[in-house]
Amino acid sequence: DDDFLTVPEGIAHFLEHMAFNGSKDYSKNGLIKKLESLGVEFGSNLNAYTTYEFTVYEFNIEVTESNLEESFKIFRNWIDGISFDDSELEKEKGIIIEEDRVLKSKTSKFTKSVMNDILKGSVYENKEPIGDMNVVKLATKDETKAFYEKTYQPKVMKFIAVGDFNATKVENLAIKYF
Repeated sequence: DDDFLTVPEGIAHFLEHMAFNGSKDYSKNGLIKKLESLGVEFGSNLNAYTTYEFTVYEFNIEVTESNLEESFKIFRNWIDGISFDDSELEKEKGIIIEEDRVLKSKTSKFTKSVMNDILKGSVYENKEPIGDMNVVKLATKDETKAFYEKTYQPKVMKFIAVGDFNATKVENLAIKYF
């Protein structure tokens, strides 16, 4: 959908961050505690990132029936239950701006030049997945939530499970939650 290309640069990355600030079934701390109860350690077992074309949420768990069920519930909350608390929205702005500053200090001029050559003439030319910091600074709850409601839809998502589990059970959970 070409409408995705008109979204202010950085809103998708902003949502990636907001997913960890609570949802309809989990407070911010409740989500973190639930992930930890599944054996997920921030950094080593949990990752989220935004590229030019998609956002990925992934974590590793011990495969048990209850862990699988709870994992699907968490992913479902990320699909349609993210909270948009004003204070958390403002905190994330600072975190993303700092992330951008660190990224720019580590990115060499050579790397930036190569990426500009690769992306030349594409819709991604002169853009970065982290976004435009002016957009991030001015992002509103309504704008961010509107993008979320339009794009975070099971019909445009892929769910990939890898591991030692009963495929039929995982398929049934996918049907139940998505």
